[in-house]
Amino acid sequence: MLRHYIVHFVRNLQRQRLFSFINLLGLTVTIACTLLIYLYVRHEFSYDRFHKNADRIYRINQTFIWGENSDNQFASTGPGVAYAVKAEVPEVELITSIHTPGNFIISYTTPSKEIIAFEEDKVLAADTNFFKMFNFPFVRGNAASALQQANTLVMTESTAQKYFGEEDPIGKLVRLGGLNGNDQKTYEVTSVVKDTPDNSYIEFDVLLSMKSFPIDKLYWSWIWTQLETYVLLDAAADIENGRARLAPIPRKHAEQTLQWVMNTTFDDYIKSGKKWELFLQPMTRIHLPSETVLNRLNDSGNIKIIYSLIGAAVVIVLLSCVNFMNLSTAQFTRRIKGKLKVGREGKSFRNGLVVFQFSVSIALMISTVIVFEQLNYVSEKDLDFNKENLLVLKHVEGVQNGESMANAAMHAPGVVQVSWCTSLPPTIGGGDKFSAEDMNGNTFSLNYTSGDEQYIPTLDIKLKFGRNFSPDAPGNINKVILNETAIKKIGWNLDESVIGKKLEYPNSNEARFEVVGVVADFNYWSLETPIEPMAIFHIKNKNINAGDRQFIALRISAQNSNAWQTTFATPNKVWKEHAGDTPFEYAFADA
Repeated sequence: MLRHYIVHFVRNLQRQRLFSFINLLGLTVTIACTLLIYLYVRHEFSYDRFHKNADRIYRINQTFIWGENSDNQFASTGPGVAYAVKAEVPEVELITSIHTPGNFIISYTTPSKEIIAFEEDKVLAADTNFFKMFNFPFVRGNAASALQQANTLVMTESTAQKYFGEEDPIGKLVRLGGLNGNDQKTYEVTSVVKDTPDNSYIEFDVLLSMKSFPIDKLYWSWIWTQLETYVLLDAAADIENGRARLAPIPRKHAEQTLQWVMNTTFDDYIKSGKKWELFLQPMTRIHLPSETVLNRLNDSGNIKIIYSLIGAAVVIVLLSCVNFMNLSTAQFTRRIKGKLKVGREGKSFRNGLVVFQFSVSIALMISTVIVFEQLNYVSEKDLDFNKENLLVLKHVEGVQNGESMANAAMHAPGVVQVSWCTSLPPTIGGGDKFSAEDMNGNTFSLNYTSGDEQYIPTLDIKLKFGRNFSPDAPGNINKVILNETAIKKIGWNLDESVIGKKLEYPNSNEARFEVVGVVADFNYWSLETPIEPMAIFHIKNKNINAGDRQFIALRISAQNSNAWQTTFATPNKVWKEHAGDTPFEYAFADA
């Protein structure tokens, strides 16, 4: 029987080559497309399921307290959240926190005095419960002692290989810290784990002991939102009971922080129209959340895209089936017998299949056009600042004098403007609670960065009212420039009358800043995020902590590739003169 089918198949191929080719091509493309979609979708749904107790691990999210009227959840929490949850939720069996201390230069001196140094950008810090909750297999060392002591660290297998080769890494000492030899500390390697899998939300190459940082001193803080907090619930725990126990915690435990930092009570904070809630998000849904969550450690996927791909796979299979039936019925009409050749019922069936096929094809083409237009909109959307030909030099905090380096870079051929700053779009990272003149002591959330006099012209941000920072003006470093949204949030009129008004920073001995300018709103985060109140402070002001990182932004004139090589050589030379052997790291703002 099998031989009969094979012979029949071969004869059909020979007699009806075009028909067979089209059918086989359609079948092959269908299988290939659906298989690729299946593998991708399967991978996306597999995130974090390799942890032994993945179904009992939850991340504690909170209201996005740094935004205004935002319903998004915020994965960043203060140290106080872990202490409060541990005390108030008996269903919690284990709790751990993860800190993001930033990038580090890690160096190792070999026995032959050779220095091996790399910049590591996947560095996390975790407490002693980290390996009790999460399953990252150990290659050397053990979970019990891995993060017990301060100034100890765990490396992944590939990272350890990079520094130590075939040597045993356990007990080796490495230098970790600031660039150019600043603020370096010695850490001991206590363990090595396998590289984090590609379906893990938590990614790291180096994991530092949390005891290396003075986080315990901030046990009371709900405002220092630099952690992600995870809990392992008891196997018999009712998740709804756990969520119910979370509800009263902010009112009970965040009150102290609100009074100390914002000079307000929790009731007054809520009466002002704001929220402060805690949420339990399943570990297995962090990568594909059902609602928008602002993550700290990694980006999330998009569940809508996954569902769209599943739908596309179903449509592809349907089209393939319809195509096969259309071709088959067309072949039947050619038959040595059969009523299908002239029958009205068969003709209607064939026509229905053709109409269906064309309808779906048209729908797919329209969907493709819509997606293309959306991508085109994102790529060409006016961000209200100029990201083209903007070269960004990283790690300027390691240079002894960022201002002198910026001045030196200005002499590079093709460089139009240069700015020394602490952050640039789309990663403006500073934020805190501020008050202002006419607000009667009430506070509001304000995001901010710091820059010199060239920050606004280098980014080509529009100045609507007032002026830019000026080196010739007295008290220049105590001035501030706000965006339109900040003016509206404070309640001031959006006109020249705001110039000269005062912005107050309660967290820095009631520091006051005079408003000298207002810039047009620009997208300093992603296009998906609404524009929030934002300020630009002078980079030399010591009352504002805009982060440990510094950058130099260079506006380059449009030029050909040969001119680019000449232009690029000068910043590289300037970097070596000011930063020594520190790695030259750069990026383009439009990349």
